[in-house]
Amino acid sequence: MSSFEAHVAAFYVSLAEEKLEDMCESLHHMRLEISQTESTLNDQTQKVYQEILQSCEEKSLAKTQLVNDYLIRCCSSTERNDSTLQKLLSAVTMCLDLGMLTPNDQKVKQIRAFLTKHFQMKATIVYESVCKSKNEASANEFGYIERNFYVEGLNEILNSVMGVAKALMEIVEGNEHEHALYYQFMSPVHALCVEVTLEIVHLFTIEGRMEAWERRALEQARLQAVKKDIPIELDESLQMMDLFLDEMTCVVRLLCTYQSCIRSFRKSITMEQKPKEQEASAALPVQQNTASLDRFDQKTYELNGIYMLLERFYIFQSVHKATEIAEVQTLEKSIFISSVVEDTSFVLSKVLMRACQCIQYPTTLSVVSAVVDALDSMYLPAILQLPNRQLDFSAIFAKAGDDSVFAERKHEGKAQTDQDQSENASFSDLLLQIVDDDLTRELQKEAKLIMAINSAFISCQIVSDLATKIGDISDTVFSHESNLLECLPRPISELNDTFIEVVNNEISSMIHSTIKPQIEPLLHDCLETKCHYVLSSAEFDRFGVQPSPLTDFMERYVVKNKILMRYQQSLCHEPFQSLIEAFAKEITTWLEDALIQLQPQMNELGALQFEREVSDLLIKISSFVKTKSIRSHFTRLFHMTLILNFLQPDDVVNSYQPRSTNGEKELDSSTLAALLQMRIEFDSAAIGNAVQKWNEEGENIRQES
Repeated sequence: MSSFEAHVAAFYVSLAEEKLEDMCESLHHMRLEISQTESTLNDQTQKVYQEILQSCEEKSLAKTQLVNDYLIRCCSSTERNDSTLQKLLSAVTMCLDLGMLTPNDQKVKQIRAFLTKHFQMKATIVYESVCKSKNEASANEFGYIERNFYVEGLNEILNSVMGVAKALMEIVEGNEHEHALYYQFMSPVHALCVEVTLEIVHLFTIEGRMEAWERRALEQARLQAVKKDIPIELDESLQMMDLFLDEMTCVVRLLCTYQSCIRSFRKSITMEQKPKEQEASAALPVQQNTASLDRFDQKTYELNGIYMLLERFYIFQSVHKATEIAEVQTLEKSIFISSVVEDTSFVLSKVLMRACQCIQYPTTLSVVSAVVDALDSMYLPAILQLPNRQLDFSAIFAKAGDDSVFAERKHEGKAQTDQDQSENASFSDLLLQIVDDDLTRELQKEAKLIMAINSAFISCQIVSDLATKIGDISDTVFSHESNLLECLPRPISELNDTFIEVVNNEISSMIHSTIKPQIEPLLHDCLETKCHYVLSSAEFDRFGVQPSPLTDFMERYVVKNKILMRYQQSLCHEPFQSLIEAFAKEITTWLEDALIQLQPQMNELGALQFEREVSDLLIKISSFVKTKSIRSHFTRLFHMTLILNFLQPDDVVNSYQPRSTNGEKELDSSTLAALLQMRIEFDSAAIGNAVQKWNEEGENIRQES
């Protein structure tokens, strides 16, 4: 049995049992089946289906009086609830299926009157409930009340109207009087809905002190434009602003959703107006409805604009306050960041969530642009200024106690001071105070630098997370619009790159201010006074079992370096890995420079020993880095050990050519000559000839390339 035949069978069963709703539904499905299969059925079958449908339609006319009576009972009902409304919609559906309704029919006026009374009562109940909640609400200590009842009231009335509008649009769809009927039914409903909605919104804006917030936001915008200092809002003020924006977002979302419903109604107004263009009297109600809807649109656009202004005000005030009151915050044991990081992250994540709830692309784009602007103009400078800010670490150090890596460093400094002062006890008290103050200042400086690095690194993650959230919003909420990330005035990826650059710059500053002054001069001194590389076989074998002077130095000042150990505990994992990479690059440079400056004499075994020491240094530094390879930073140094281990100067011509590997600068001829001259077995003339040949070979290679 085909689906059409099934609908025919269902029609006759319903007709016999006088199940009017099922009968009309079967009739409706029969019509749809014929229209949908018109191109696939042959002419004979189509003709038979048409005759069957016509027969069923004629038989259904016998039930029109019953349907009419049912409609009248529904329209005459004094009950105003959802059940009665659903019965009316069912009656309207049956009337349309039986062709009983036209725009000028008396039944249309009855349906219109019922809908008017129903939603008039609904609007009255909602409005009175809102007013009652407003009068009964108790204010908090700041003079504000909970305003959720405004949102709940708007949600109830607007969703009720949109539900009926959607149902009626589906009911009249395909009817020859589709737009006229929809206009007739929904005209009074929309008028009532718009009036009560605007009144509730008006009460909401007054209670939320929207005009006062708007004035403050405009004043902040004016101060920002002339580069003046912005006053900091009180905590309770920002809390109330945050609450108001949460509520305002819900209100704007409801109004914008209802606007889409109104667009369908406006289309019906336009289609209804065309056949009446010559009737001046008929244009008046249409104009009245249009004016009412225009007021609603105007209020929606106004609230949308004010929301964008206030959200921007909240963003900049929150970030500004977070930067001004920033303090030291413990991320995990011995790892500190600035409180501005988490405060800003919390605020901006909340703002993005609000912005996408507005379901308006221009609004969301404006808020996202404000987020990026605040990060660029306020948050980034605050992170850059962390090493120079006056911050109180005393509470953190006191809480950490003797377990703190900084407390350990201070104890070390005091112990050394006590030892130095034992020779001159008469000045001990004064010197102790002076040194203690110096240690405190140095400790604070180092702690701020470490905190700045950690804060900048966490900021990279925050910016990356925000970019991901913005991308998700664009893909899910605004999939048919341009990607939000591509429409920002400044790409958010540039901000992320800036924070990475900040981390690298601060790490470089840390190495040059704390590690380099300690290690570089000692390394130079060790290579000059303690190391020798003209070795006998016995000495070479002994250094294979016992540490050589350079190996011992690296054990003491690299593996057991208290500064590196302190940084390992106080830096986040990734910045510490970057610091070790930078340190590896620096210490190889210091060793290269000392080697060229001092030019220690070497024999063949001494060159092998130096290569062994360089390999050992690579292993020691790699012990700090478990997830990355730092061998590339040793490339130039290994090139030097290769040259030092040549059996004769001429080997340099065939075995080494100028090149740049992984960014390492190539060795020039003067460096090459200096290295070869360290080998006591090599003759000066042979070295000169080898270097000359090497230069000529290199020139030939460059010309060929």
